Amino acid sequence: MKAALLVGLGFAALTTMPAAAATNTVTVGTASLPQFPCANNPCSGGTFTGTVEGKGGGYKFNGGTLSSTFSYTERCNAGDVVPQSGTANGHFNITGAKTRASADFSWVRNGVTANITLTNVSINGGPATGSGSATGIFEPVGKGNCVKKPAAITAAVELIASF
Repeated sequence: MKAALLVGLGFAALTTMPAAAATNTVTVGTASLPQFPCANNPCSGGTFTGTVEGKGGGYKFNGGTLSSTFSYTERCNAGDVVPQSGTANGHFNITGAKTRASADFSWVRNGVTANITLTNVSINGGPATGSGSATGIFEPVGKGNCVKKPAAITAAVELIASF
């Protein structure tokens, strides 16, 4: 089962980085959700792995790996074919690049639009005091839906970040 997940991230200036240094990073990878939709509150075991290219806040992330674990909720309401809202909370790390980064994130999705909040952002092991925000688009496809039995899915993910 596959799902398409396209996330366009427009980060606010992270407090650990100067706003004037805003450039773009692109991350492409795969997310896995053990169950979609998710009847538990929340489901655990969501993962993401992708490759990062570009600069963010003046730092190079070329060739880095972004890996994430998260818990999530995707509930169906009467009449839904796919869940109309969802949430996710987790942590990510960027390793293997000249620059390392980590942050906690929370995601609130209504329809196909997700609002993402970053907290505890750390660059190169510095203080985890940065924060940011993002907007994304979520479009599931495949057999995991509200009409049929929930199923495990994977999602193609593309992240475009400015910070």
